Amino acid sequence: MPVPTSSTINLTGVPMRFEAKTSTTILRRIAALLPLLALAACGDGQGPTVPPRGVEIAAVEVTAPAASVTVGETMQLDATPRGANGAALPGVAVGWSSSNETVAAVSATGRVTANAPGQATIRATAGGRTGETTVTVAPQAVASLEITPGGEIDLAGDGSVQLRALARTAAGQPMGGVAAAWTSSDPQVARVTEDGIVHAGFGGTAVVTAAVAGKSAQVTVRVRTQIAWVLVLPGGSSLRPGQTVQLGVRGVTAGRDTLDRAATWASENEGVATVDASGRVTARRPGSAVIRATMEGVAGRAIVTVYGPTEHRLERVGGQALPARIGTRSSRDAAGVQREQRVMVTGGVMRFDDGYQQRLTLEVYEGDTRVSTEVYEDRGQVLYDLWTGFPIFESTLRAGLVFKSELVMENGFQTGEMNVTQSVPGVTDEAVLRFGKP
Repeated sequence: MPVPTSSTINLTGVPMRFEAKTSTTILRRIAALLPLLALAACGDGQGPTVPPRGVEIAAVEVTAPAASVTVGETMQLDATPRGANGAALPGVAVGWSSSNETVAAVSATGRVTANAPGQATIRATAGGRTGETTVTVAPQAVASLEITPGGEIDLAGDGSVQLRALARTAAGQPMGGVAAAWTSSDPQVARVTEDGIVHAGFGGTAVVTAAVAGKSAQVTVRVRTQIAWVLVLPGGSSLRPGQTVQLGVRGVTAGRDTLDRAATWASENEGVATVDASGRVTARRPGSAVIRATMEGVAGRAIVTVYGPTEHRLERVGGQALPARIGTRSSRDAAGVQREQRVMVTGGVMRFDDGYQQRLTLEVYEGDTRVSTEVYEDRGQVLYDLWTGFPIFESTLRAGLVFKSELVMENGFQTGEMNVTQSVPGVTDEAVLRFGKP
């Protein structure tokens, strides 16, 4: 059958003109047109998912409707593969990925889900080419703020409490990872740290505020004035048997505020002195007694000394039983020879009767030879430490000589013994002398 020298046909809507050629030439030209026919067919959404053969992707363009998205929301991204001439190549399959799915995850279709505040790079890949865009995830807006525990909080004078600020969205959902700024209306009453820990100070009321993104919440903190110690006045009294003295008591807070509270009274040596429920002390016989006032579980003490006379014997020096070495002396004799002497305490007594009288017996040794025996005597008045009630001895024989004592206590009660710290003439170091019970 003869072949026309030329004719025009329409194949899939594409006009084509054929000239008289051999059948092989015709088929070769049709094969060259097939990629173009396939590319044209991609526009109807049913084309291939890979770049058509012979078509190279030069870039992938990723676009987003907005630069940021709020936590909990989604956003659809678009990816457009483009050829070398910049023309879009539709119908090419695109793979999606996120650099930080904790912040923003992306689906196979390019839909981004915002998970947490921050930034993530979203990438689209096709034909070996990758395009990307940065998505910023903004925190949700704080709609309300509350503090837990809330309401009114009571604290003791040395107490503390951990407060937490809870932010919520407009839908009432809790928001995590939100840091609050904490302030106190009176830090001297209630001091708050940047972590929301409230520490009680002086007694009173303070308002603690938490603030986040323009929202705030408050709680009231009331600090109870807890007693730190009890002051009994006078701290020391000297009486004769049968005499009385009225003691007073005040509670003192850590902030040194004084409080007037009910106290219970007791004598730790009722044979020497008794005390009634109002704090009035009656002297019974010579000796010393500790009068205790207890207020809200805290005890204060006063010393009552009943004269008449009493006597304490020296028992130990520096923890050693008598005789006890208390130091050394260095001197030169008339010939200029250096002499080293050891000073030993061999006995002593302290008497109380309108003041004190003290007598110490000292022995001085050179080597193993005792070279002298000395008697050290002193007398003076007895004062009392305002806070502890311990006696303070002030000499009337040696101007300016003052030394202190400490009452020996066991299980909270006075034993009747005293530790006296004082200097001994000729000895550089101070000695601690323990006098036994009267």
